[in-house]
Amino acid sequence: MNHFQTVAVFTYPTDLFVAKSFLESHEIECFVRDEMTIQVHNFYSNAIGGIKLEVNTEDYEKARCLLIQHGFIEEEEIAAESENNWIFKLDKITSTVPVIKSLSFSTRAIILFILVLLLITIPAYFLSLPTTKELLTNAPWCLSHVTYNGKNYVPTSSHIRFILNSQCEESINFKENGLIELPGFQSQPIMGQWQMEEDSLRIFGSDNFEYIYNGNYKLDFNGRELTITSGNTILYCYR
Repeated sequence: MNHFQTVAVFTYPTDLFVAKSFLESHEIECFVRDEMTIQVHNFYSNAIGGIKLEVNTEDYEKARCLLIQHGFIEEEEIAAESENNWIFKLDKITSTVPVIKSLSFSTRAIILFILVLLLITIPAYFLSLPTTKELLTNAPWCLSHVTYNGKNYVPTSSHIRFILNSQCEESINFKENGLIELPGFQSQPIMGQWQMEEDSLRIFGSDNFEYIYNGNYKLDFNGRELTITSGNTILYCYR
């Protein structure tokens, strides 16, 4: 498999093809990189490091000497490009990546930009997601009904309260200090405690209906809905 190396860089295609024809007349195989990009948009030339004339690695020294001798390039032109033009360096690096090295520099640059963007945005997205504790405590959860031992019950707390149109009649309030307020069943609201244990929720210390509420629960978040499930009890919540 041939390995090409940049021997000269030109701003305009016409200059390049004179040098290319000259080298080919000396039986040196040439390859042109980024030619089409600059033919479409000449002002891209400096931005992408110019049009690159490449030759086989084994022909590099011979081609370079011929181009210098006949005035196509100066002695230190290639070295200066590689030292001073970061785009030239980027082109050199990306041209060694197996999957994309055959693509034009502009295409390789776009692919690299997308990859960098993904590397930044994907971790940032997951880091910005709320924790389970934050999902539980940032607002009360409305409780539509409770399933206990296979039977459905609708909680009805007996305390006096004012309900606005946007509020639900019964709710579970997870407080950040570890206390929890649960709806009663023809009774006052029930107070208890809660804590997270790995991926499960533990409710304990309920001052009433402890046989319904106390236990270890699995949490299932589905958009604005939350199902809290233990061995005997299922709490159906929403926001």
